[in-house]
Amino acid sequence: MKGLHLSRVQKMAYAALFMALTVIMNRVVGMAQVGPFFSFARIAPGTSVVLFASVLLGPIYGGFVGVAADALGWVMLGQWTGTFNFFLSIYYFVIGLLPYFVGRFFTGEKTKRIAKTLFLPLLAAIFVSALAATWALPSLSTLFEKASFHMLTARIVLTVIIVIGGAITTVSYFLLRRVNAKMIGGFTVEATFGISLIQEILACLLKPLAFIAFYSLILGQSFTEATGFDYGALLLLTAIFAMVNIPLNAYLLTLYCRRGHFLVRGSIDGKEE
Repeated sequence: MKGLHLSRVQKMAYAALFMALTVIMNRVVGMAQVGPFFSFARIAPGTSVVLFASVLLGPIYGGFVGVAADALGWVMLGQWTGTFNFFLSIYYFVIGLLPYFVGRFFTGEKTKRIAKTLFLPLLAAIFVSALAATWALPSLSTLFEKASFHMLTARIVLTVIIVIGGAITTVSYFLLRRVNAKMIGGFTVEATFGISLIQEILACLLKPLAFIAFYSLILGQSFTEATGFDYGALLLLTAIFAMVNIPLNAYLLTLYCRRGHFLVRGSIDGKEE
Protein backbone atom coordinates (compact mmCIF):
# COMPACT_ATOMS: atom_id res chain seq x y z
CA MET A 1 0.00 0.00 0.00
CA LYS A 2 1.26 3.44 -0.84
CA GLY A 3 1.77 5.62 2.15
CA LEU A 4 3.50 8.52 3.82
CA HIS A 5 6.91 8.13 5.45
CA LEU A 6 7.12 9.71 8.89
CA SER A 7 9.90 9.43 11.41
CA ARG A 8 9.25 7.99 14.88
CA VAL A 9 9.36 11.46 16.44
CA GLN A 10 6.88 12.78 13.89
CA LYS A 11 4.55 9.87 14.52
CA MET A 12 4.73 10.44 18.28
CA ALA A 13 3.91 14.12 17.77
CA TYR A 14 0.94 13.34 15.54
CA ALA A 15 -0.22 10.66 17.98
CA ALA A 16 -0.25 13.21 20.82
CA LEU A 17 -2.18 15.66 18.62
CA PHE A 18 -4.71 13.02 17.61
CA MET A 19 -5.14 11.94 21.23
CA ALA A 20 -6.00 15.52 22.26
CA LEU A 21 -8.39 15.93 19.31
CA THR A 22 -10.14 12.67 20.18
CA VAL A 23 -10.75 13.82 23.75
CA ILE A 24 -12.11 17.17 22.59
CA MET A 25 -14.32 15.74 19.84
CA ASN A 26 -15.73 12.90 21.97
CA ARG A 27 -16.05 14.53 25.38
CA VAL A 28 -16.73 18.14 24.41
CA VAL A 29 -18.03 18.29 20.82
CA GLY A 30 -19.69 14.86 20.85
CA MET A 31 -23.37 14.82 21.79
CA ALA A 32 -24.02 13.54 25.29
CA GLN A 33 -25.07 9.99 25.94
CA VAL A 34 -28.66 8.89 26.55
CA GLY A 35 -28.08 9.33 30.26
CA PRO A 36 -25.18 9.33 32.71
CA PHE A 37 -25.79 5.65 33.36
CA PHE A 38 -24.50 4.67 29.92
CA SER A 39 -21.47 6.71 28.97
CA PHE A 40 -20.76 4.60 25.87
CA ALA A 41 -23.96 5.60 24.05
CA ARG A 42 -23.08 8.88 22.36
CA ILE A 43 -22.61 10.47 18.97
CA ALA A 44 -18.82 10.46 18.93
CA PRO A 45 -17.01 12.21 16.06
CA GLY A 46 -13.70 11.73 17.88
CA THR A 47 -13.72 8.07 16.90
CA SER A 48 -12.88 9.15 13.35
CA VAL A 49 -9.61 10.63 14.63
CA VAL A 50 -8.62 7.28 16.15
CA LEU A 51 -9.41 5.57 12.84
CA PHE A 52 -7.34 8.13 10.95
CA ALA A 53 -4.43 7.73 13.36
CA SER A 54 -4.33 4.04 12.46
CA VAL A 55 -4.50 4.80 8.73
CA LEU A 56 -1.81 7.48 8.83
CA LEU A 57 0.54 6.26 11.56
CA GLY A 58 0.01 2.50 11.61
CA PRO A 59 -1.78 0.04 13.92
CA ILE A 60 0.41 0.39 17.02
CA TYR A 61 0.12 4.18 17.14
CA GLY A 62 -3.58 3.95 16.32
CA GLY A 63 -4.12 1.57 19.23
CA PHE A 64 -2.16 3.85 21.53
CA VAL A 65 -4.23 6.89 20.51
CA GLY A 66 -7.44 4.97 21.21
CA VAL A 67 -6.41 3.77 24.68
CA ALA A 68 -4.69 7.00 25.75
CA ALA A 69 -7.57 9.21 24.61
CA ASP A 70 -10.07 7.07 26.51
CA ALA A 71 -8.03 7.21 29.71
CA LEU A 72 -7.20 10.91 29.41
CA GLY A 73 -10.79 11.78 28.58
CA TRP A 74 -11.97 10.01 31.72
CA VAL A 75 -9.37 11.73 33.90
CA MET A 76 -10.25 15.18 32.54
CA LEU A 77 -13.97 15.07 31.87
CA GLY A 78 -15.48 11.66 32.52
CA GLN A 79 -15.07 10.89 36.21
CA TRP A 80 -18.73 11.69 36.87
CA THR A 81 -19.61 8.48 35.04
CA GLY A 82 -17.99 6.38 37.76
CA THR A 83 -14.97 4.10 38.04
CA PHE A 84 -12.69 3.90 35.01
CA ASN A 85 -13.66 0.94 32.82
CA PHE A 86 -10.47 -0.79 31.70
CA PHE A 87 -12.43 -3.11 29.41
CA LEU A 88 -13.63 -0.17 27.32
CA SER A 89 -9.98 0.73 26.76
CA ILE A 90 -9.51 -2.70 25.17
CA TYR A 91 -12.28 -1.82 22.71
CA TYR A 92 -10.61 1.51 21.89
CA PHE A 93 -7.30 -0.26 21.36
CA VAL A 94 -8.97 -2.65 18.90
CA ILE A 95 -10.58 0.15 16.87
CA GLY A 96 -7.21 1.89 16.75
CA LEU A 97 -5.47 -1.28 15.66
CA LEU A 98 -7.76 -2.66 12.94
CA PRO A 99 -8.39 0.26 10.51
CA TYR A 100 -4.88 0.00 9.08
CA PHE A 101 -5.45 -3.63 8.11
CA VAL A 102 -9.07 -3.12 7.04
CA GLY A 103 -7.96 -0.27 4.80
CA ARG A 104 -5.30 -2.42 3.20
CA PHE A 105 -7.90 -5.11 2.56
CA PHE A 106 -10.37 -2.74 0.91
CA THR A 107 -7.88 -1.10 -1.46
CA GLY A 108 -7.81 -4.01 -3.94
CA GLU A 109 -10.20 -4.17 -6.89
CA LYS A 110 -11.70 -7.50 -5.83
CA THR A 111 -12.25 -6.39 -2.26
CA LYS A 112 -13.81 -3.13 -3.44
CA ARG A 113 -16.43 -5.22 -5.20
CA ILE A 114 -16.91 -7.25 -2.01
CA ALA A 115 -17.38 -4.02 -0.06
CA LYS A 116 -19.99 -2.77 -2.51
CA THR A 117 -21.85 -6.09 -2.19
CA LEU A 118 -21.76 -6.29 1.61
CA PHE A 119 -22.18 -2.65 2.57
CA LEU A 120 -25.93 -2.23 2.05
CA PRO A 121 -26.94 -5.63 3.58
CA LEU A 122 -24.84 -4.94 6.68
CA LEU A 123 -26.28 -1.46 6.99
CA ALA A 124 -29.79 -2.86 6.58
CA ALA A 125 -29.12 -5.41 9.34
CA ILE A 126 -28.03 -2.65 11.74
CA PHE A 127 -31.05 -0.56 10.69
CA VAL A 128 -33.55 -3.35 11.35
CA SER A 129 -31.86 -4.31 14.62
CA ALA A 130 -31.98 -0.73 15.84
CA LEU A 131 -35.68 -0.43 15.05
CA ALA A 132 -36.34 -3.72 16.81
CA ALA A 133 -34.48 -2.48 19.87
CA THR A 134 -36.50 0.71 19.98
CA TRP A 135 -39.94 -0.87 19.82
CA ALA A 136 -39.64 -4.53 20.84
CA LEU A 137 -37.19 -4.85 23.74
CA PRO A 138 -38.91 -4.36 27.11
CA SER A 139 -35.58 -3.86 28.89
CA LEU A 140 -35.10 -0.54 27.06
CA SER A 141 -37.94 0.89 29.13
CA THR A 142 -35.57 0.77 32.10
CA LEU A 143 -33.19 3.12 30.28
CA PHE A 144 -35.97 5.54 29.39
CA GLU A 145 -37.10 5.65 33.02
CA LYS A 146 -33.54 6.22 34.30
CA ALA A 147 -33.01 8.98 31.75
CA SER A 148 -36.38 10.57 32.65
CA PHE A 149 -37.72 10.18 29.11
CA HIS A 150 -41.36 9.50 28.33
CA MET A 151 -41.28 6.03 26.78
CA LEU A 152 -43.39 6.72 23.67
CA THR A 153 -41.68 10.04 22.99
CA ALA A 154 -38.25 8.46 23.36
CA ARG A 155 -39.13 5.65 20.95
CA ILE A 156 -40.45 8.08 18.36
CA VAL A 157 -37.35 10.29 18.63
CA LEU A 158 -35.00 7.32 18.35
CA THR A 159 -36.93 5.97 15.36
CA VAL A 160 -36.55 9.31 13.59
CA ILE A 161 -32.81 9.29 14.34
CA ILE A 162 -32.48 5.75 12.97
CA VAL A 163 -34.38 6.54 9.76
CA ILE A 164 -32.50 9.78 9.15
CA GLY A 165 -29.19 8.12 10.00
CA GLY A 166 -29.85 5.21 7.65
CA ALA A 167 -30.83 7.55 4.83
CA ILE A 168 -27.82 9.82 5.35
CA THR A 169 -25.46 6.83 5.51
CA THR A 170 -26.76 5.37 2.26
CA VAL A 171 -26.84 8.68 0.39
CA SER A 172 -23.41 9.68 1.74
CA TYR A 173 -21.91 6.43 0.54
CA PHE A 174 -23.09 6.92 -3.04
CA LEU A 175 -22.25 10.63 -3.07
CA LEU A 176 -18.73 10.13 -1.74
CA ARG A 177 -18.10 7.35 -4.27
CA ARG A 178 -18.28 10.07 -6.91
CA VAL A 179 -15.29 11.84 -5.36
CA ASN A 180 -12.08 10.88 -7.12
CA ALA A 181 -9.71 13.04 -5.10
CA LYS A 182 -6.48 11.37 -4.04
CA MET A 183 -6.46 9.98 -0.51
CA ILE A 184 -3.66 8.80 1.77
CA GLY A 185 -2.29 5.37 0.98
CA GLY A 186 -4.50 4.92 -2.05
CA PHE A 187 -7.56 4.58 0.22
CA THR A 188 -10.93 4.61 -1.48
CA VAL A 189 -14.38 5.60 -0.26
CA GLU A 190 -15.13 1.88 0.02
CA ALA A 191 -12.22 1.63 2.43
CA THR A 192 -13.28 4.55 4.61
CA PHE A 193 -16.91 3.42 4.76
CA GLY A 194 -15.80 -0.15 5.33
CA ILE A 195 -13.62 0.96 8.25
CA SER A 196 -16.45 3.00 9.79
CA LEU A 197 -18.98 0.20 9.34
CA ILE A 198 -16.72 -2.47 10.86
CA GLN A 199 -15.85 -0.13 13.73
CA GLU A 200 -19.53 0.32 14.58
CA ILE A 201 -20.17 -3.42 14.34
CA LEU A 202 -17.34 -3.90 16.84
CA ALA A 203 -18.91 -1.20 19.02
CA CYS A 204 -22.21 -3.08 19.02
CA LEU A 205 -20.50 -6.36 19.95
CA LEU A 206 -17.72 -5.26 22.31
CA LYS A 207 -18.99 -2.22 24.23
CA PRO A 208 -21.83 -4.12 25.93
CA LEU A 209 -19.38 -6.91 26.81
CA ALA A 210 -17.05 -4.31 28.34
CA PHE A 211 -19.77 -3.11 30.70
CA ILE A 212 -20.90 -6.61 31.58
CA ALA A 213 -17.30 -7.69 32.28
CA PHE A 214 -16.70 -4.55 34.36
CA TYR A 215 -19.69 -5.23 36.59
CA SER A 216 -18.90 -8.92 36.93
CA LEU A 217 -15.11 -8.86 37.38
CA ILE A 218 -14.51 -5.45 38.98
CA LEU A 219 -17.68 -4.65 40.91
CA GLY A 220 -18.61 -8.26 41.61
CA GLN A 221 -22.24 -7.75 40.54
CA SER A 222 -24.55 -9.21 37.97
CA PHE A 223 -24.99 -6.54 35.30
CA THR A 224 -28.54 -7.61 34.50
CA GLU A 225 -29.62 -7.73 38.14
CA ALA A 226 -28.00 -4.38 38.91
CA THR A 227 -29.31 -2.49 35.87
CA GLY A 228 -32.24 -4.40 34.44
CA PHE A 229 -30.51 -4.65 31.06
CA ASP A 230 -29.20 -7.65 29.20
CA TYR A 231 -26.57 -8.01 26.46
CA GLY A 232 -29.12 -7.92 23.65
CA ALA A 233 -30.59 -4.62 24.84
CA LEU A 234 -27.17 -2.96 25.03
CA LEU A 235 -26.13 -4.34 21.64
CA LEU A 236 -29.20 -2.96 19.92
CA LEU A 237 -29.05 0.31 21.82
CA THR A 238 -25.53 0.80 20.48
CA ALA A 239 -26.86 -0.01 16.99
CA ILE A 240 -29.23 2.95 17.30
CA PHE A 241 -26.31 5.34 17.65
CA ALA A 242 -24.43 3.49 14.91
CA MET A 243 -26.97 4.85 12.42
CA VAL A 244 -25.57 8.31 13.10
CA ASN A 245 -21.95 7.41 13.80
CA ILE A 246 -21.40 5.36 10.61
CA PRO A 247 -22.00 8.22 8.12
CA LEU A 248 -20.44 10.78 10.46
CA ASN A 249 -17.15 8.92 10.96
CA ALA A 250 -17.04 7.69 7.35
CA TYR A 251 -17.39 11.24 6.05
CA LEU A 252 -14.81 12.62 8.49
CA LEU A 253 -12.35 9.81 7.75
CA THR A 254 -12.78 10.38 4.01
CA LEU A 255 -12.16 14.09 4.54
CA TYR A 256 -9.03 13.43 6.63
CA CYS A 257 -7.65 11.01 4.05
CA ARG A 258 -8.32 13.39 1.17
CA ARG A 259 -6.65 16.27 2.98
CA GLY A 260 -4.08 14.23 4.85
CA HIS A 261 -1.19 15.06 2.56
CA PHE A 262 -1.66 18.73 3.50
CA LEU A 263 -1.42 17.85 7.19
CA VAL A 264 2.01 16.34 6.74
CA ARG A 265 3.36 18.65 4.05
CA GLY A 266 6.85 19.78 4.96
CA SER A 267 7.30 17.01 7.55
CA ILE A 268 7.57 13.91 5.38
CA ASP A 269 10.78 11.93 5.40
CA GLY A 270 10.97 11.15 1.71
CA LYS A 271 8.37 11.26 -1.02
CA GLU A 272 5.01 9.66 -1.31
CA GLU A 273 5.43 6.34 -2.97
